[in-house]
Amino acid sequence: MLSVDYTKDIARIGQHYDMKYDSYVLFRANQSRYDTQDIELINNKVQEYNELNDIEDFFSKHYAPPRRMYFTKENARRIDTIRCALEEECHILPKKVYFYLLANLLSAAKDVANTSSSSYSKKFNKKALNRLTLKYYRKDSSYYNSNHHIYETIATWDYPKIRGQAGKRRGDKK
Repeated sequence: MLSVDYTKDIARIGQHYDMKYDSYVLFRANQSRYDTQDIELINNKVQEYNELNDIEDFFSKHYAPPRRMYFTKENARRIDTIRCALEEECHILPKKVYFYLLANLLSAAKDVANTSSSSYSKKFNKKALNRLTLKYYRKDSSYYNSNHHIYETIATWDYPKIRGQAGKRRGDKK
C-alpha cells in the first residue's frame, strides 16, 4: 500500500517526479531526523521483527524456489513476515520510524539477494545463504541494485501481476 503522503511529497520534490516508491522510501528515511525516542523504538521494532515466526506470502510464492531464485525460501519468508508486520503497524508507528524500518528491510533484502546484473543467479551465491535480518539503527540505509522491480514490490507491497522468468512487474520496462 502506498503512503498517503507519497503523491504530495513527489510533487514537492519536483525534479524527481518519476521517482519509484522504493527510492521515495529511502529518501524519506535518510532525510528524517531521529531523536533518542525514535532510535529506541526503531531498535525495539528491529528486535521484535527479527524474532517473529516466518509466514508465507507474496515473496515466498513468487521470488523463491521452485519458481525463481532471487531469495532462499527462508529469506523470502522473512521478507513476507517483516513486510506484513510493518503493514499492520503502519498507522501506529510514527511515519519517519515506519519509513526507516521499511528502508532497513530494503537494505537487508539487498544484502541477501541472489542477483546478477540482470536477474537472479541459477545457483545460490554465498551471500544469499545468509539469514535476512534487520539491523539496529544506522543512518546509512541506502542501496542500489539493477533488479529494481524486487525492491519496488517490497516497498509498495501491492501484490502486482508479474511477468516472465524474471518476475518483473507488469508495466515495467524490460
